[in-house]
Amino acid sequence: NQRRKNNERTGGKNNERTNERTSERTNKKNSEKRTTTKTAIRTTEKQRKTNKRTAERTTKRNSERTTERTAKEQQRQRKNNERTAKEQQKNSERTTKTAERNNKKDMRKEQRKNSENQQKETSRRTKRKNSERKPKEQQTKRTTRRTAKEQQKNSERTTIRTAKENERTAKEQQKNKRKNNKEQPKEQRKNSGKKQRKNSERTTEKGTAERKRKNSRKNNKRTAKHRNTRKNSEKNNKKIQRKNNERTGERNNKKNSERTTKRKKQKAKEQRKKQRKNNQKNSERTTKRSSERTTKETAKRTTKEPAIKTKRTSERTNKKEQRKEQRKNSEMNNERTAKEQRKKAKEQTKRTASKNNKEQREEQRKKQRKNNERTAKEQRKKKAKETTKETAKEQRKEQRIRNNKKKAERTNEKNSEEPTKNSPKEQRKNSEKNTKETAKETTKEQRKRKEQAKETKNTKEQRKNNEKSLRIEVSLL
Repeated sequence: NQRRKNNERTGGKNNERTNERTSERTNKKNSEKRTTTKTAIRTTEKQRKTNKRTAERTTKRNSERTTERTAKEQQRQRKNNERTAKEQQKNSERTTKTAERNNKKDMRKEQRKNSENQQKETSRRTKRKNSERKPKEQQTKRTTRRTAKEQQKNSERTTIRTAKENERTAKEQQKNKRKNNKEQPKEQRKNSGKKQRKNSERTTEKGTAERKRKNSRKNNKRTAKHRNTRKNSEKNNKKIQRKNNERTGERNNKKNSERTTKRKKQKAKEQRKKQRKNNQKNSERTTKRSSERTTKETAKRTTKEPAIKTKRTSERTNKKEQRKEQRKNSEMNNERTAKEQRKKAKEQTKRTASKNNKEQREEQRKKQRKNNERTAKEQRKKKAKETTKETAKEQRKEQRIRNNKKKAERTNEKNSEEPTKNSPKEQRKNSEKNTKETAKETTKEQRKRKEQAKETKNTKEQRKNNEKSLRIEVSLL
């Protein structure tokens, strides 16, 4: 009723507005539904296409990977087969060589045995002959001696056998005891007084605390031992590795130097051979050309006129001069282009270095300064230690010389007072002592010289390294 009244007042305008609003809403909803459905269909289609493409790519990649893997595995298999074949060949060669060596050794052993048996047989025959020649009394004496020796050997063998049998029986008895103890029940084993005391101590609180302390001490000692052994083994392994690396480096340097010298010698020999052959060919060519020139010139002199000669000579000279000028011009142009290219390259390198390598230069300088300071400190320490050692050695030497002088003066005084007591043996001993002392002093002096030479070498090497580092810095700047 209210709507009707309102419509009658307004003349139906409100109804039209409401209808327009409702139509607009419905149109919006329908358009949104259409767009949403269309976009969903498009997205699904795109997704399907992308899924297909990705599936194709993955299949291709997987196929390529499988092919590559199969190829690599085949290569590995081939290499392994070749390795195994080589190793089998080497092993077969080794086995054949070892078999040949063993056969040779066996043959030698057989030859030695045969020779020894022959010698024994000859000695037996000679003994038999001699025994037949000698009277029977001597034979009886020998037989008695042999029987006595045999009896002694048999008695020794019997004692050894009895001792071994006694040891075996004792071991078997111990084993049987252990078995019987294991087979006995636990209650019977625990009945002994000592075990009962130990068990009672373990059950008490005091016994458990002491046991824990002991076990903790043992474990701590064990861990410390293992730690120390591990550290020492690592240090030793590092030292051994350094030494081995130094040795291998020296060996490789020696080998490389020898190889280079051999190659240079071989190249020089080949170069000399080539030079000889080329010299021979050139000499033959020059002789042929000179002979041909002489023949041509003689023919020209006899047949052709001199005007034609002058023309040709002038043409030749002109051509030669033109060629020379062309060569000069080409060389000049090449030099100019090369210089310009070098300048451009230098400028380019300077630009790149100035942009990129400023920080690197500063870091290099800092590292070099630190290294130089470190080396200087180490050298100062070494020098201080060496100076202290040398001063101590010199003081000891001077003290020894003083003591020796005092001893010599005392001995001289004694000898002057009691010349009869100084026997030639004592004189020899004194002379030997003096010679030994002089030899020791000479060896010490030689050691000092060697150490000084080593120090000079090290200082020279340090100077060279410092100069190289300065050159590198200058080049970077």
